[in-house]
Amino acid sequence: MTELTDKHKRQLLVERHNKLSKEEVQFISVVGYYADTMLSQAVHCYNNQQDASIFNGKEQWFWNYSMFGLRYDKWSKDKMENLETRLKAIDAVIDRKRWGLLVGSEAFNMLRKQNELTPFLFYSFLRRFTQEDKNTFETYMKDPLYSVGQIVQLRSNAGVDTVLQRRDYGQNRTYYYGTNKCDLASAKKKTFMVIAVDPKLDGMNYAKAYKYKEGQGGCRYYKLLPMGEQQTYYVVEKFLKKCRTRAIKDARK
Repeated sequence: MTELTDKHKRQLLVERHNKLSKEEVQFISVVGYYADTMLSQAVHCYNNQQDASIFNGKEQWFWNYSMFGLRYDKWSKDKMENLETRLKAIDAVIDRKRWGLLVGSEAFNMLRKQNELTPFLFYSFLRRFTQEDKNTFETYMKDPLYSVGQIVQLRSNAGVDTVLQRRDYGQNRTYYYGTNKCDLASAKKKTFMVIAVDPKLDGMNYAKAYKYKEGQGGCRYYKLLPMGEQQTYYVVEKFLKKCRTRAIKDARK
């Protein structure tokens, strides 16, 4: 394949940026990384002045780091067939956000309500996700591994953030954190029945959002009922496992 010259890259960068709608250009100013915002300014000046010197020899830098060079095909060819699933996953990211604000969420949701979402808007918004945001998004893009009625146990490598513990601080302030080591050790000895998938928590969740792993799942929660008990548990998907046949038989005696 013939290597593109800086002139050709500049032409492509300008052409691709000029295809954006007014809403998409405005969105860059809200969520765009430095390379995107600088390119947007350079293209605006170039369109008005037709002066290539405005790029100041940064064609390769724009090509490598903006959404209009090496990353262009990733979003421009996206048909967004699974938009409903993506939006549910984004809702989960917003709901599970532990610290700070999700950059661009207000502008994104406004465009969403106006049915103006595009591949560019979607991908530029996702680029601002933290690693934990990405963990949550990837988890909720997948189907749940377990269903209501299934019998499960905790994996031996489950950590304290695997099981949520509710804490009330008065004035209707409810928070969920990871449990303590003593309660975790006790939970690992129990056999559970799944009674809800993606239960709605009535407070802020500060437990870790685990990365998705094929075959084990991710940070999705299940509401579990221990066999022979009444206290329910909220447990993360990644550290659950299907119960052994013998354990199921013992639990049902």
